[in-house]
Amino acid sequence: MKPESCHIPYLLVALMGIAMSLLSHAADNVAINFTGTIRAATCDVTSEVNQTVLLGDTSTTYFGNPGDVSPAKPFTFVLDCPAGGPTQATVTFSGIAASAPDLLALDPGGATGVAVRINESNGSQIKLGTPSAVALLVVGANTLTYQAQYQSLVDRAVITAGVANATAQFTINYP
Repeated sequence: MKPESCHIPYLLVALMGIAMSLLSHAADNVAINFTGTIRAATCDVTSEVNQTVLLGDTSTTYFGNPGDVSPAKPFTFVLDCPAGGPTQATVTFSGIAASAPDLLALDPGGATGVAVRINESNGSQIKLGTPSAVALLVVGANTLTYQAQYQSLVDRAVITAGVANATAQFTINYP
């Protein structure tokens, strides 16, 4: 037997030992920690769930160009939150989108060329399907205030007058 061939089995045994050692370390117990909080029930909507926001009679003179808006009208939701309940919420508005997908389409058979825009209380737009800014909640009554207004989709000459109603749904999220 040549001396070189004797080293090969020892080398294989050594490599197998290292491999087994690595495999045994791979089987060590590894912890997975799960964390979270169990909170009391969600808040109750104590204001009228099905409410009407009166946008009023709006002249086409507010709308010279696409993107022009009418005066904003506020509306609110009141959430009654239990002790140990959520500490923050967002609201997501949904409905049939206008040709500008961030806006709410008017019901068919009425005015055309405008849509309903929903805003935060400071006037910044809330896009349909996108959560509002986070509202901090306290135990008891919490009033969440938003705005609605008409926004033109086209130039004034293309807008047709008529009834300008729209319907949205809302979801309260507790992030």
